[in-house]
Amino acid sequence: MALPERGYASDVNEGCSIAMDIVEEAARQGIMPSDIYLDPVLASFSMNPAALTGATGTVRLFKETFPGTKTLVGLSNISQGLKGQNRSIMNSSALGVLVGAGLDAAILNPLDRLVMETAKTVKLLCAGGIYCDAYLCG
Repeated sequence: MALPERGYASDVNEGCSIAMDIVEEAARQGIMPSDIYLDPVLASFSMNPAALTGATGTVRLFKETFPGTKTLVGLSNISQGLKGQNRSIMNSSALGVLVGAGLDAAILNPLDRLVMETAKTVKLLCAGGIYCDAYLCG
């Protein structure tokens, strides 16, 4: 997790600097980049309206700076403080944006149907249409 000692990273560069320390230590321990998941730490939209923009930029920077590593977020962080269906809509929208930036994985609520449908659709769109007939017709 790209977290400073207190709070959240103040910007994309601070998050990247923290990730650099993580990746360097992992390399010293013999951990391959492909086994490292970097978390830009997605903050709540209600706490920071620029949270998704910052996380998206950090995911992109992680991909450029640390080739071979993967990225991961705790998806529902973005919707903390929202109620009911608003959380689901916020989470599914954020998932689409983050995957577009290069996100590899998300910790999410598998019981949230909208989020799961979004994940399935994003996977289909990013795969270039492999087996899309079964998805579209089923």
